[in-house]
Amino acid sequence: MKIFLFVLFATIFEATGDAVIRIALHHPSLASRIALFGCGGLLLALYGTSLNLAPVEFGKVVGIYIATLFVMFQITNYIFFKTLPSMPTLTGGGLILVGGLIVGRNIELVPNQRIVQAWRPSSWDPGIYSLVRFELKPHSYETLIVLDHSSFPEGDFKHLEWGWNAHYWEPMKKRFS
Repeated sequence: MKIFLFVLFATIFEATGDAVIRIALHHPSLASRIALFGCGGLLLALYGTSLNLAPVEFGKVVGIYIATLFVMFQITNYIFFKTLPSMPTLTGGGLILVGGLIVGRNIELVPNQRIVQAWRPSSWDPGIYSLVRFELKPHSYETLIVLDHSSFPEGDFKHLEWGWNAHYWEPMKKRFS
């Protein structure tokens, strides 16, 4: 938890510092612009300091850092500029799961219907991605999730099946049952 807090504060400082610098660049008053640059610079210095003081090697938290930063940028864009993330931003957004053991990208997001993602474990050869498709189907008073995972290397089925059950389906059954 302590490490996550360092990462969280670093991303808050980075995203907020960036937003303040963007405001400073276009502010009409020179005095305000100088003050905003100073404030933004301080926030960016706090970002670098907090990240470098984290009690863990950065390479071990880079996945959670990038994912948290993506979320913080969306939040600060809304707070400072009243800009909601567009569907292309969310659709093109990268995924980093299990600390970078699995990476991918959102390909299609259809609210309440479908999620399609390209995934690859870090152990696969570069450029090899599988296609993961979640269909959300109304079923009585519940939602049925239909998974279609395709285009993975031959011989990986048993490992992937185990991973889906151990890390997704069983925890969801426990949580929602």
